[in-house]
Amino acid sequence: MTAVPPRACTDLHHCPPICRRRAVAHARPPPPPRDETFAQSGLSRELFEKWCSDKRNGILMPGYTVSGTLGHEVMSEPTAITTQAGDVIPVNLSIEYISFSAHSDFRQTSEFIEELNPTHVVLVHGAEEEMRRLRRGLHQKFGEGKLEVLCPKNCQAVEMAFHAQSVANVIGTLAEVRPGASGGTITGLLLRQNFSYRLVADEELAQHTTLNTVSIVQRPSLPFHGDPDALRQELSQLFDVQDGGLGNDGLQRFDVAGAVVISVDVRQCKAQLEWQSTAANDLVGDAVASLLLRVEARAMANGGMSGLGQVQTPQITSGVVVKQEDASLASARASDSARAALAAGSLKRVREASEE
Repeated sequence: MTAVPPRACTDLHHCPPICRRRAVAHARPPPPPRDETFAQSGLSRELFEKWCSDKRNGILMPGYTVSGTLGHEVMSEPTAITTQAGDVIPVNLSIEYISFSAHSDFRQTSEFIEELNPTHVVLVHGAEEEMRRLRRGLHQKFGEGKLEVLCPKNCQAVEMAFHAQSVANVIGTLAEVRPGASGGTITGLLLRQNFSYRLVADEELAQHTTLNTVSIVQRPSLPFHGDPDALRQELSQLFDVQDGGLGNDGLQRFDVAGAVVISVDVRQCKAQLEWQSTAANDLVGDAVASLLLRVEARAMANGGMSGLGQVQTPQITSGVVVKQEDASLASARASDSARAALAAGSLKRVREASEE
């Protein structure tokens, strides 16, 4: 006994192929399987126009058809069609439809969504009205608030919002801090490694990573020919200023907002600022330097500086280059710097309010 293997589904015994276009004139039904732009043109269109008037013939439409094509028109079972030559011919053949394509239907799409449980679904490659119907059906089944279904047009951008919650492990001395019943704030460095987060104190960074913390101290020196008391009065309008008095080295010192220390050397006509560099301290330091330039410009305008109008050799002290310019340029710079000082003062008051 010889086993007969089952015939493949693509082995259509009663559908002979047409290899040459001249064979169309002698071709007889049943039609060969063919798919050319939904029977809109080509060999499928020619065969349909040749056979559609005979009621003994039939057409089987597998799968999806695009609106505006002959295949889509045939699905509505018309009584007549217009040929490519412009003639109107009757349609008497039987028309059947089966779902046989690479496109998923509502049942398959909804089952796929149930398995993945996504929050966003984008429908592509389909007739516009059919995609809208599918979207309405999915919204009715899964809930419009739980599932967002989008039907973008060609080349239309799609934006989707994803909300995720990240959890960080607090380690080191920060783990010993227990927030109160009403909660609290823990400040530290957030480290990310292999999609995990850790929160550590600044001073413990080297213990948990290969990184080291670096502290930067800024010490710019600026020319100053004005009155130290006038400078202190200007600073007091924006910051809390503590007068450190005159030291044994002959320098007049001021502590500005606990962030910047000013040392005024009246003999050498210069003032040195010093602060530990942080985001807030740098802003206070810039504001103090701006006010100092304004006081210096006023002293220059009153003739407190000899050789006015001449550009002297730049002073380079602690890596900061300072140029002594004429009174008009210094006054213009001081005006812009004064606005920066006002902004710094506002920032200071916000910081104090947050600390309280």
